[in-house]
Amino acid sequence: MRLRWLTVLALATLMVALICAYDRDVLHFLGWDGQTSDNYAAWSGSVPALFTLVGMSTLITGMWSHVNCHEPGCWRIGKHKVSGTPWCSAHHVNARPERSERELLEEISAHLGAIVSRLDRET
Repeated sequence: MRLRWLTVLALATLMVALICAYDRDVLHFLGWDGQTSDNYAAWSGSVPALFTLVGMSTLITGMWSHVNCHEPGCWRIGKHKVSGTPWCSAHHVNARPERSERELLEEISAHLGAIVSRLDRET
């Protein structure tokens, strides 16, 4: 499945590269025709645009991963916070612990009470 997507992406990239290389209108739109030098055309137009595109896509990906569900493979927006991480409506039940914090604290205090009573008996 992944190989198929990589092949499609490679072919699409090749098609775009061929269209850009041989179509004068695309070259004119990108600003690569009639320039004083090839370096001027690259560094004044397309290279900053590519850096901007990569930076913006990185920001969007980071923001999306911050708000989407933390279940692997789930792309839904996480509306429920469980221990500070977002979970969607379908998976927030799975993310909740089996015992609540109150139950855990009661169990710990019972254990501590037993330890204290043993120590009191030994002294």
